Amino acid sequence: MLTKRGVVSYLCNDQRLIKMMGRILYFLPLILLAFVLKAQNYLNTEPTEKNAIIEMFTGVACSNCPEGHIIVSGILADHPERVFCSFYHPSNSGYTAPYPNDPDLRREYPNAFYSVPYCGSQRFMPGAFINRRIWSNGERIQARELWRQQVDSILAEPSPLNIGMVSNYDCISGYLYVTVEVYYTSDMPDTNHVYVIVNENGLVTQQSGCADPYIHCHTFRKSLCEQWGTTIAGPSLQGQLYTINFSCKFSDQEYVPGNCEIIAFVENASSGEVINGTGIEFGSATYIPPTAGFIADDPFIAVGKEAVFRDVSSGGGILWEWSFEGGVPGQSELSAPPPVRFDFPGKYDVRLIVRNPAGSDTIEKENFISVGYPPRALFSADTTDILAGQSVDFTDRSMMGPGSWHWQFPGGSPAESYEKNPRNIRYDEPGAYDVTLMVSNDYGEDLLKIENYVAVSKLGANEIEPIDGFKVYPNPCNGILHIVSPASDKINRLVIRDMSGKLVYIGQLSDKIMDVELNKLTSGIYIAEIQASGKTYSTKICIR
Repeated sequence: MLTKRGVVSYLCNDQRLIKMMGRILYFLPLILLAFVLKAQNYLNTEPTEKNAIIEMFTGVACSNCPEGHIIVSGILADHPERVFCSFYHPSNSGYTAPYPNDPDLRREYPNAFYSVPYCGSQRFMPGAFINRRIWSNGERIQARELWRQQVDSILAEPSPLNIGMVSNYDCISGYLYVTVEVYYTSDMPDTNHVYVIVNENGLVTQQSGCADPYIHCHTFRKSLCEQWGTTIAGPSLQGQLYTINFSCKFSDQEYVPGNCEIIAFVENASSGEVINGTGIEFGSATYIPPTAGFIADDPFIAVGKEAVFRDVSSGGGILWEWSFEGGVPGQSELSAPPPVRFDFPGKYDVRLIVRNPAGSDTIEKENFISVGYPPRALFSADTTDILAGQSVDFTDRSMMGPGSWHWQFPGGSPAESYEKNPRNIRYDEPGAYDVTLMVSNDYGEDLLKIENYVAVSKLGANEIEPIDGFKVYPNPCNGILHIVSPASDKINRLVIRDMSGKLVYIGQLSDKIMDVELNKLTSGIYIAEIQASGKTYSTKICIR
């Protein structure tokens, strides 16, 4: 049986890997092709030498075939990770008919290969294809005396492509899922085909030339592709990586999945020669050492919020060990860990160890997660009660260190600002206007909207404002305010209050036309109350 890259022995020695292998499921339709993956998982991208694929034609009535089996077994033992084989029992041969009460090992699939002229000028058993090459004798099928030297020749040649795969057998549905990866290490001008076949070991029959019941290994049982392979429908150029997914119904009443193995190889469609191939056990893979990697959806987290981490490792990991400093939970053994909550501000390390049967890798990112508080929006203005045509200065009072600001001033000019402290926001039309501030930092954002925050009066620069016959001007004024009463009223007193209601000026008046000095008052908006004939009249005034 195959022991590709030590997978079988490794699984037997690590029960965690046995459990984790069951997580690799491939629910894919039959022979779906998806091209140009972002990263390979089951093969490396460095140039390598070719592997050898032996396709041997054998039969239970062939007395010389056991010798061929021995020769192939010796070649496999010498090159356990470089040579893979399948023993065909084609139904178009008289040597393959089963003995009474024995299982029938014949299959029709090999018939197209065990034919003339595909084999060459003749066919015979035991005969074998070595990478389906047409050798110097002009024949594709070769006698057993030549197999070893031809395999050695293949193994010494550089390969223009690497091939890897992973498989899973779902015993509930009875489906076998296989994913094949092909990576080109150099350009190839010809179209290529991918073949995937299933062998079974441990089949017992009678065998000509042997006295005792005979145990057959590497016996071809099923092809997961068409007769002449599945076309790689893309350019065969250096750096191209393709994945091909296969699935088929695989009844355990007909086969014993635990005794089965999978062979995959790539053929040059023009010459018919096998370029490179590989093999694995059921439920295994041609693992390469993993390269650990991870990302976070957002490495800046508000206190009490959760971070989402994603594994981006290559190499087909099957065990994961996460460590989240300061996080809840602090550890995980899942490939996709649950969201991790951080309750205290600070900077925290994250570590990931990824393992598969070929090795392990560790990555640790210091201060990867930054945890802090989102800002709280607050602001003030130098004044909120102005006359049309005047301006307001705004000041950010936000807390928790915002890093950006977005102000909105409907009715103002400009109508928005991204400055921290906007100045000279001018309002030309009377009315009451909202002010909105949104602030943000790495940990979040906050919005504050105050409705009717800025009140704009309708008075212009030198407009006289009539109040029941009284005229108050200029408004705004620069320190001297003129008051003219109607003919029937006499001004008795003038009271001025600021916008909070505080009394700031009181004066006794006696004439119908009065000039009032207000130089001592600071600039701003005030309420002037004129008392005349037992009545009180009020209006807003602006002092510059």
